[in-house]
Amino acid sequence: MKEKSPELWQNSTDYELCILDNTDNTAVVKTDVYKGEIHFSIDYMLLYRLEDEWRIVSKIFSVPK
Repeated sequence: MKEKSPELWQNSTDYELCILDNTDNTAVVKTDVYKGEIHFSIDYMLLYRLEDEWRIVSKIFSVPK
């Protein structure tokens, strides 16, 4: 992707948290990711808390049209 659109990768990366749902040691997070003004992806992550820190155990993403 970087080779096809190098100018896109020069933009800053920002995100907007859309969904956060957690119970005890598990969580689901959905974020909209932006490169500059471009809506770059929608990320879905499953997290698990191990002792005092959260770890991402699975991630999938969708590219908006």
